[in-house]
Amino acid sequence: MDAYLRAGFPEPFHWLMGGDVGRAALKGTTLQSPEFEARYRAAIEAILAHAKSENWPPIVFQPVDEGFEHRDRFEEMVRCMAIMKKIPGVVVEADGMNGNPAGLEDVMHLIDVFNYHDGPHLKRTVYDGPAWEAFMDRLDREGKTMWFYNIDTTAYHPEIMRFGYGFHLIRCRAKGSFCWAYQWGGKDPYVDPPGRGFNFMFRFPPFGSETGGPSTGWEGTREGVDDYRYYATYQAAADRARKRGDAAALKLIVQTDAALKAALDKIEYSNWRKPGHQGEWTGGERITPDCRRAVVGQYKLPNGWTFDDYDRLRRLLAYAILALQQGGL
Repeated sequence: MDAYLRAGFPEPFHWLMGGDVGRAALKGTTLQSPEFEARYRAAIEAILAHAKSENWPPIVFQPVDEGFEHRDRFEEMVRCMAIMKKIPGVVVEADGMNGNPAGLEDVMHLIDVFNYHDGPHLKRTVYDGPAWEAFMDRLDREGKTMWFYNIDTTAYHPEIMRFGYGFHLIRCRAKGSFCWAYQWGGKDPYVDPPGRGFNFMFRFPPFGSETGGPSTGWEGTREGVDDYRYYATYQAAADRARKRGDAAALKLIVQTDAALKAALDKIEYSNWRKPGHQGEWTGGERITPDCRRAVVGQYKLPNGWTFDDYDRLRRLLAYAILALQQGGL
């Protein structure tokens, strides 16, 4: 938390609690007992008091990880969320409900931030565009927020990271995204361990003859954030121009908005049938004559866009920003 404060981040921080507070409160009692509630509430209130004394940003609490998808955690998640919501001002997050949405309607009132795996699938791998839009309309009416998580689980796929932190959020009306980890690795971060394990690095450290630096996934993330920044900057400039009522500016905004909508409408989600879909090889996989496995083509997200579409849309926004800001429109 000290590092977060030193960096000057103004936004609330997301606390994935991991269940340790709940386990401590559960010792010698039962989940539904008054004793558990008193202990759990006291712990959360103590955390809030400490946060206030240290001038922490607001906290978004996640009491249990993926309580919908892992049903053995569901009761604990609901119990902890219900206790938290008795404390004024506490913001509660729940994640992974599209892994198993059973029971969601009954606990909607306890959740402030909905954190969906991958993207706009109310049930993972099943895309229903109108249903998603209706769900987002409901969240807007009720003052709730949508996030995404684990759109990539490798740290080295650049396209999904750029898409996921930029135009993906814009298209789906989500407000943020995060990944399950920043980095981990074995003794040599440049050599994956044997078996199915791998080193997960967004930024590689200097090691031996290696100089270190950002992973391809991290570079993709930065590009996605930049895409979103262009979009947000354009929206702010357009809002100012609308208030002025300048005819030339309004004409440009109408043209830009139409082109932006057409590009976003091209995005395809029904092809995302793999859980945690991060892309696929355009030429497929095959066995070589010497009996080795090989992949062919480019690693591409099946989102209906070409690689050039990202930069084309960014240029559209950049042109509009310059015209509105520097051209006096």
